[in-house]
Amino acid sequence: MFWGNVPWNFTTSHVYIHHRLDGGIGDTFYEWDIDRTSLYDFMFYVHRIFMHMIGYSSIKFFLANGLKSKSDQLIWGIVIYWSVILVILTVTRSLLFVFWLMIQPLLCMTYFLALINIGFHGFLEFDENGHHIPTVNSTTIIDGEDDLFGEDDHMAHHYHTNVYFRNLSEHQKSKIDDFKRTKASIFQKISIVELSIFILLNLWDKVADHYVDYSGKLSRQEIIELLVKRLKLQETSFDHYQKYLNSPTIEARKQLIHQSKSSLTTTTTTDTTSTDTTSASIDSDDSNSNDSSSYGSSSDDNIGGASEIVTTAAIHSRTDSVIAVVNTQDRGVFN
Repeated sequence: MFWGNVPWNFTTSHVYIHHRLDGGIGDTFYEWDIDRTSLYDFMFYVHRIFMHMIGYSSIKFFLANGLKSKSDQLIWGIVIYWSVILVILTVTRSLLFVFWLMIQPLLCMTYFLALINIGFHGFLEFDENGHHIPTVNSTTIIDGEDDLFGEDDHMAHHYHTNVYFRNLSEHQKSKIDDFKRTKASIFQKISIVELSIFILLNLWDKVADHYVDYSGKLSRQEIIELLVKRLKLQETSFDHYQKYLNSPTIEARKQLIHQSKSSLTTTTTTDTTSTDTTSASIDSDDSNSNDSSSYGSSSDDNIGGASEIVTTAAIHSRTDSVIAVVNTQDRGVFN
């Protein structure tokens, strides 16, 4: 708690919300309703993370989804946190001491987690069926400058949690065909903090310097255009998501998924590139791969979500798929 975290917040919220939903619709850490290249939008996101860090949004989620035991555990952590604050205040009689010891670390951790999540989950793209592409929406950094236990491989962190951190190098080699096919969010020789800062400050040349193009086909400008497009693509609107967070029930989540059909657009303010250029940057070059261990959808899917508006058929397919997952989770996890 002296490092800016309410006791049992990660034990409950991070595992049972963020990882269960992989950052998708329903997550209290959700960010695909904002422009991840905008400092203005980032400030709104910091507020969302603050609500998560103090336990408020997570408790609402747990209670709305039948996870009372997790809510009780987190509430107990909050009670401990504020009890410690009261004890320290009673002993020291110094509000300033309490602020620097307990409150300031909480504010710093809130900002820090909001910042690095821009790098870890900022990119977004859908396949031709309207499904999330895991190799895009979770970032991997190779030969990172701040990676002690494999935390830089956020794809494995979410989708291959059984891989031991010492085996990540071999695991990544086994996924190169998938990285190549999907133009995966792979960077090298950079820290997640630097990557996130470069994104928010729109330093695209620096971002491109560290991007790993496994296809070997993209020009520098095509890399920048592809990354910016993925960072600006939104799955739903900010207002719709805030409304959901006010009452994060199963029905509200299903309704939000339906609403996303009409609001799945980018917020790009720059000129769009020509159709030929865009197609060249996102076409699958391994569409006949039979790697059954690929991330996400079947290996013969092309990347079709980089366009500014995903096709209606794809959105309908994605909506039905996500609702099916929600229904499964309702039965097995959220009860």
